[in-house]
Formats: sequence, C-alpha cells, structure tokens
Amino acid sequence: MHPASRLHGLDALRGIAALCVLALHVHAIYGGFPDLFGRAYLAVDFFFMLSGFLMARTYGRRLAAGLGGTAFIALRYRRLWPTMAIGGAIGLIYLWDSTRNLPLFAALALANLALIPVSFQRELFPLNVPAWSVFLELLANLVHGFWIWRLSERGLVWVAAIALIATLGFTVYFGTLDLGARPESLIAGAARALLSYTIGMILWHRWQSRAPVAVPPLVAAAGLPGLVILPSLLGIGHWSYDLAFVLIACPLLLAGGLCFVRPSPLAVWLGNASFPLYAVHFAVLRQAQLMGFGRAAAIAAVLGITALVTLWTSRRQLPYGTAVKGGN
Repeated sequence: MHPASRLHGLDALRGIAALCVLALHVHAIYGGFPDLFGRAYLAVDFFFMLSGFLMARTYGRRLAAGLGGTAFIALRYRRLWPTMAIGGAIGLIYLWDSTRNLPLFAALALANLALIPVSFQRELFPLNVPAWSVFLELLANLVHGFWIWRLSERGLVWVAAIALIATLGFTVYFGTLDLGARPESLIAGAARALLSYTIGMILWHRWQSRAPVAVPPLVAAAGLPGLVILPSLLGIGHWSYDLAFVLIACPLLLAGGLCFVRPSPLAVWLGNASFPLYAVHFAVLRQAQLMGFGRAAAIAAVLGITALVTLWTSRRQLPYGTAVKGGN
C-alpha cells in the first residue's frame, strides 16, 4: 500500500514476532542454550490476529463492493505462495534425505509446495514445517471471503465466542495452545486460527486505525518477546497463560502498534522481512544442520537468505506477513 497508509508499529511488531519464532526453532533444532522462547508459538496467534485486522482493513470495502470470495482467496494465495515456495524449495534436500523414496518424495513435495498438508512423520508440512500456519491462515481467509465479511460486529463476536469455546476445549485436551502443526491437532489449530483472526476483524471494526487504549509503542515492542519469555523465567506451564496471551495481550500489543504513527524505515524493514524470515528460516536451519553447520553459521544463513528474499519480494511488491503475515 501507499507509504502514507502503512501502520509502522504493526510492521515492527510483525518483524519482532518472526524473530521470536526463529529463536524458538533455533533451540528446537540445535539446542545448546536455555529454552527461553519455548512459548514463542504464541507469536503465531499474534500473526493470526494481525492478519484478521489487516484483511478487514485492506479488503473490507473491496468485498462489500463486489470482490467475490473466490477472487479474494485467489489474491491471498497468489500473494503468499511465491515466498512460501522459496522456503519449500530450500527444504527439498532435507525432505529427500528423510524419504529416500522417489514416489513418496514427489508426492510430499508437490503437495507441500502447493500448501496442501500431508501427514509424514507426524508433520503436516515436512517440506517446510511453518507452512502449517500459512495453510490455516488461508482457511481463515476462505471463511472471511465467503462468509464472515458480511457479518455485523455482533455476528463476528458470536463467531469468536464459538471459536473460543472450541479452542478452550482443545487446549484443555492437549494441555497447550501449540496446536495445528501435527495431524492430530489440525482441527484444533483451525479453531485456534479462527479465534485470533476473528478477534482481529472485530478490533478493526471497533478501532479502525486508532486504538482507544494508549499503549506506549516501546512497551509493545518489548512486551511481545517479554511475554513470550516470561513463562520460562517464572516456570509457568499452564495452558491458561496461552489463552490469556491471545485474549488480553494480543489486543494490547495491536493497540501499541497502532500508537506508533511516525514513518520509520526500520519498522518498514522489519515488516517487509517478517514473512520472508518466517517462510525460509526453518528450512534453512534444517538444511544447515544436515550439512554439518553450527548454530551461528545457520543463523547467519537464515538472516542472509531472508535479506535476499526480502529484496526480491519488495521489488515484486508482494505482502510481507500472514497468520503472519498478510501485509498492510
């Protein structure tokens, strides 16, 4: 969108959230240091809420003016797929090493490259694991484009309430909100995504681009990683923290992002780089480990490839966020 219409604070928060997810997966793949970012999967819930907010902002009037649901989901897929395809291409060598079976490899690779989940070794996207959240965001986009954009704010509240009840049940059953990446939790992940996405839409209807709560932007910027780290520091393991993050912290973080209105090249860069980072980091980390690279070299590779992909997507004017993402 035109630079004057950018929400710079949300750009910055999107990039910070992506860095939190990177820290989570560095530990998951390499280990070797305290798991301070073990709750960084909550950054994905922030992505989902941000996506609902931005999609309501960006496409609400276009849908009301006649943009059909099929056209809307096609736009979303066309904008998200190229960057995800780069991450998928990086993951091909790792996937081959895991399968060593050409028909199986081809079936998994083609499905995952098309952003279609296929169960293999308890992963829905063995080619590039984080693609599960992009798939669920596209499902939320599908519901948005064909149905809930027509609802009043009251109707959206009912949808969010039903999604909350479902998410609460799944969270109690699994003992965590870290749902959606594995076959057994895919349906639970869909409820999780719809909950945050719909809340994001409600916040747009109520707030537009001006938050009613004056949350200092620096508090929001520090609060996002801080709230992710806090459970590890305090030994909080209960699932109620996860739901509190979604229902209380995420709206306040969005408010803090909206309170930052000054043009900021750093914020724009963080926003532009967030989706490329999210799309490629896991595949690069796995490939680096497979090739025998250490943690520092793997992180450097992630950041370098992210910078290149960000430059490419910037020139093509693709969006840079989804769950995560979705662009503003």
